[in-house]
Amino acid sequence: MFFNNINFSLVLVSNLTLIAGTAALVMALKQMKLSDNAQDTAIWLMCFSPYTVYSLAGYSEPLYIALVAGLFIACYRQNWLLVALFGMLAAITRNLGVMLVFSVLIIGIQHYGLSSFYRFKNRGLAVIAAIWFIPLGFFTYMAYLYFHMGDALAFGHIQIAWGRTFSNPFVWLEYGFERGGPKLYLSLVSLLGFALNGYLVYKKRYAEAVFMLINLVIPLSSGVNAMPRYIFGLYPTYLAIILLLEAYPRAKMPVLLCGAAMSTFVSIGFFSSSFFTV
Repeated sequence: MFFNNINFSLVLVSNLTLIAGTAALVMALKQMKLSDNAQDTAIWLMCFSPYTVYSLAGYSEPLYIALVAGLFIACYRQNWLLVALFGMLAAITRNLGVMLVFSVLIIGIQHYGLSSFYRFKNRGLAVIAAIWFIPLGFFTYMAYLYFHMGDALAFGHIQIAWGRTFSNPFVWLEYGFERGGPKLYLSLVSLLGFALNGYLVYKKRYAEAVFMLINLVIPLSSGVNAMPRYIFGLYPTYLAIILLLEAYPRAKMPVLLCGAAMSTFVSIGFFSSSFFTV
């Protein structure tokens, strides 16, 4: 009976993928040879982040985190077949997943050097093949939209139904500060996302930083609405926070406690349909 209920199925899948995403994040940290303490922090952070409610309410965020983390693990291990598979699934889950091609290219260059690509060496060819495979599912979906709806970019054009129109992202940030209230809150969280992105650059995690930046700028180009959900639905966001807590261990407990307290507040706002939680 339950499995004939769409809402229940969505909640079940999002909960299961939250577990998978948490496991994938821990595996990624282990692959990067971060401490056991960092891995423990990842578990607490994923389970008690301020926006955990989105991972428990049937949204695609936990699945996206799991697939993107899986792709980066495969990149770290130079398993390009899995990179192609996880990348294609991530791009199907959310259209911005296609931007993983840039991260894969960066990591491929870091592993094999730029010459392996323009000289078409075997390892460079494997990376190129993965890059071509990642957008395959997304482009197939675009072809479906074109032949059935006459608009291959319908997924973007429909954003106007939610009051989202594309403009300069900095204009939306300025608008949030001028408007105040929930919009100010959304703008401040957006700036937090950019700050974390900058820290990834500082730590020389360029592949993760590029992917995060694209996933920040493009949604912000159509408004600050839902930016907290977009930011905390990204693997690089959690990676940046964990790296920060590794550098400043005394901040770990206050950050986790504040996150847990805020998650209660955000959950109440979410189920009360408060605007700031969109």
